[in-house]
Amino acid sequence: MRAFLPPGGRYRRCNRPTTCGLITASTAILAARYGLIFPGFPPALAHVQGVSTASNGGASSPVELFSIRGRNVYVKRDDLLRLPGSGISGNKARKLASLDAIPASEFPSIMASHGGIQSNAMLAMAKLAKAKGSKFKYITKSIPKHLKANPSGNYKEALSMDTQFDSLKPSDYDTYFGLSAPAIERGATPPCIPGLDYLRATENLLWIPQGGACAVAEDGVCGLADEIWNWWIIHGVPSGETLNVVLPAGTGTTALFLARSLARRQNLDGTRTDVRVFAVPCVGSADYLKAQMTALDNASGGEKIFPRILKPKTRRQFATPHESLYTIWEQLKKAGLDVDLVYAPPSWEALFDSWNEVFTSNSTVLYVHTGGLEGVSSMLHRYQREKKIPPSDC
Repeated sequence: MRAFLPPGGRYRRCNRPTTCGLITASTAILAARYGLIFPGFPPALAHVQGVSTASNGGASSPVELFSIRGRNVYVKRDDLLRLPGSGISGNKARKLASLDAIPASEFPSIMASHGGIQSNAMLAMAKLAKAKGSKFKYITKSIPKHLKANPSGNYKEALSMDTQFDSLKPSDYDTYFGLSAPAIERGATPPCIPGLDYLRATENLLWIPQGGACAVAEDGVCGLADEIWNWWIIHGVPSGETLNVVLPAGTGTTALFLARSLARRQNLDGTRTDVRVFAVPCVGSADYLKAQMTALDNASGGEKIFPRILKPKTRRQFATPHESLYTIWEQLKKAGLDVDLVYAPPSWEALFDSWNEVFTSNSTVLYVHTGGLEGVSSMLHRYQREKKIPPSDC
C-alpha cells in the first residue's frame, strides 16, 4: 500500500518554530513539516524551506460572556469559526486547517478515515474532500437498518457529498482499527495509526485517524492557543487572576495540543500568567483519555505536556440520551448558547459539579465551544426514539 504515511506507519514531528500557524504552501511542504509521505511528489520537494504561516486562513472566533446557573463563564465561540475553503467549523476547523490550506490541485486524490456513523469529524472530512474535488472513503461499524432505510443527520449529509461508506461487523472493525474504550481502560495501548492494512493497494491516499487525532491537527490548535493567549493578556493578566480553559475531549487531540501550545507561550512570554487547561472525558473514562493523549503525544514529539482532566462525577455511556443532560442543553439554549447534544452537556455538567472544588474565587473560566451543531438533529431524534423527550421537541 502507498499512503500518506512515513515508514513504519507513525507520524513524526519535526522541529517547529516558536510561533504557530497554518501551512499555506503545498502538500510537499506539509510532508516536510510533518514527515508524511506523499506518493508522486519529487523527493526534492521534501526539502522545501520557508513555510509561510497564517492563523486559520485569517479566521478567528470571538469570546463572549454568559451567565448560567448563577455562574459567569466566558465562551470561546469556535462554533462560529468557518474555514474559507471548505466551510468547516468548530474544533474540526482547527484540526483540519492545515489540510484546508492545501490548493485543490495539490490535494491527494483520495482521503480516508474511520469512526462512528454520525461523527462530526466524518462530516468535516467529507466537506474537505468535496471542496478539494477528492474522493472520501469512510470505514465504520455496521450501519443500523433504520438509518440505511431513512438516512439522517451527518450520515445523510455525508452521503450527499458522495462519501463512500464501508461498514464492517464490530469484531472486524476492532481488528482493523484498534481497541475499544473498555480495552484501553484495562491497560491496552491504543494504536496511533490503526488498521492501515485494510486499505491495501490504495495509491495517492491521505489517511486521517479517527477524529483527526494526529500531528496534522497541531498547527490549527496553535492558532486557537494564540487567540486565547492574546485575549487573556488584555482581559485577565492585569488583574492577576488564573485562567481555567475547559473543553470537551474525545481523543483529547485539541486539549493536548492546546495545553502544549499555551505552555510554550507561558515559557516564552515575560509576563507572569497562570493558564490551566482542563479536558472533560466524554467518550470513555479519565484513564481512556490519558491513554489516547499519551499515544498521540508519543507520536508527535513526546513533550509530556498534558491538560488536567476534569472528571465527571457521574459516569455515562458515550452519546447515550439522559434527561439531565437534555436539561443542561435546554438551560444553555435559554441562556443564548446553542451547543451540541453529545459533548457539551456532560462537559458543562462536570464544570458545574466541580466549580467550588476546582476553581478559586480569583479565577476566570473560559469554555471552548467546539461546535458540533450539525449533529443536533440526529441526537434529538434519538432522544425521541428512546422516549427521553416528547416528539414535539425534535
